[in-house]
Amino acid sequence: MNLVRDTDPDSYAPRGIPVAIPEITTRIDWAEVAIEMQNALVDAGLLTWEDVQKSGDTLIGVILGATKKRIITLYRQNGG
Repeated sequence: MNLVRDTDPDSYAPRGIPVAIPEITTRIDWAEVAIEMQNALVDAGLLTWEDVQKSGDTLIGVILGATKKRIITLYRQNGG
């Protein structure tokens, strides 16, 4: 995929700035993410549906904590 200005015609795409989104589905160890999330859920005391309902943004923090750093690493390895 190449980046071009909104006003450029599609024919300019081959001359645009290359933009590559890292392939997260195959390059992240999802089993490792699941283990980290499971441990973080226990650490945060999110053991039941009731716990999750009362937790505010804690669940979001658990998910981001297990995934964000890995995705950022992929972007860095991808060259931008």
